[in-house]
Amino acid sequence: LLFWGAEGAALFELMEGLEDMREPGNITVLDTILRGWFMSVYQFSLASRVGEFDEDAPEDVRRNVRELGDALEADTIANVLTAREGGGDWRPFMKGLGSLGPGRFAEIMEDSLSWDVMFAEPMVRSTGIAADESKARVLNFFRCSSFGDAGTWTDAEVEAAERLIARDPRLRKVFGRVEIIRESLSETIKKAVGAPILALVFLVVAIGFLCFGVSQDPNLKDQ
Repeated sequence: LLFWGAEGAALFELMEGLEDMREPGNITVLDTILRGWFMSVYQFSLASRVGEFDEDAPEDVRRNVRELGDALEADTIANVLTAREGGGDWRPFMKGLGSLGPGRFAEIMEDSLSWDVMFAEPMVRSTGIAADESKARVLNFFRCSSFGDAGTWTDAEVEAAERLIARDPRLRKVFGRVEIIRESLSETIKKAVGAPILALVFLVVAIGFLCFGVSQDPNLKDQ
């Protein structure tokens, strides 16, 4: 149901549209958004362990950093970026998000992300999906019970999902991009694990991302 349910179908339609949009350097918009989102979650995990915040950091950002960071160990996030054949497993990551409580991850994302920047007018024109609708699709997916249950999937259910992705053109396109991101971020994350001094730097980046959104070129174009 994570892929087949109404929430999943709506989200992956949006993600396919974002994958078809190109930024300078032939990078897709989906790549930019997913990469920025994942690195921010990782940075939260590190920053929350430092326990120090700039005095100008908004209180709601501090709270979100602490809650999300406490729910996700840095090595759990790093494990998401390890290929399954190499022992990687994304389920502990999903369990961590679920431990925030029903709908809490969606609340953190709704409060923190700069949605008007993420889903700016060029995206609306290209995807044909209004900004409010795009935001709703993302948050509805995070709120759905199937998303919360994914961390408890058995090995057989994971294998069934992989077969489904391989058969479905839309899912194959989206997860093909996810795999590219996983491979490119893997070494960066591995090097950062065990280096908590980087957390202070990462916190600045994370707050900037969540307060101001993903920077995008105004001349976005379709593939």
